[in-house]
Amino acid sequence: MALKLAWIVQALVAFHAYPSLGFQHVLPRNINQKPTRVLGGVTVIDTPLVRAAQAMACQYSEDYLFNHIMRTWLFGALVISHNTTLQQTVDLEVHAIGSMLHDLGLVLNASWVSHDRRFEVDSAFAATDFVEGQVVHAPEGSAWDAHRLQLLFDSVLLSSEPKFSLYKEATVASQPFGEAFVPGYSAVGSRIFDIFA
Repeated sequence: MALKLAWIVQALVAFHAYPSLGFQHVLPRNINQKPTRVLGGVTVIDTPLVRAAQAMACQYSEDYLFNHIMRTWLFGALVISHNTTLQQTVDLEVHAIGSMLHDLGLVLNASWVSHDRRFEVDSAFAATDFVEGQVVHAPEGSAWDAHRLQLLFDSVLLSSEPKFSLYKEATVASQPFGEAFVPGYSAVGSRIFDIFA
């Protein structure tokens, strides 16, 4: 846990001191101005696509895995909400979907699980396929261009490799933040653990 906390501190300091550390990525105007809801004491983005990703994660994940991915999303959202640089550079919808679908490759006997790739690769393909399938005929489909799908793919693929993701866009680099959160750090953190233990 101390190693994860040390990494998160280093990453936040790096983003503050060297905002150009990763690839420059200017968020499209108003991309994060979407409805929100409070979940576990954390204000999170609330779009039909985010809700669909949560439903998919719940449907296919064992309870322990679903609780893990929800903690990942909520702790990550909590870290982002307390860092001005991240608020301006992280695509919250990509972060939410990437957090909730980052372990799809661990679902036994799922159609998207391959026999020759790491689970992170299977998860990344499954997440982007999910989004493409959801937005193909939806009005918000035009917001999901190739670059945004690549952000999602990279976020999922590199979620277990913070030493690499730090050199990508802030949306990708912020993905591992959720697991670096220390229980008991705040009342909100304790509430998240109470709900998604």
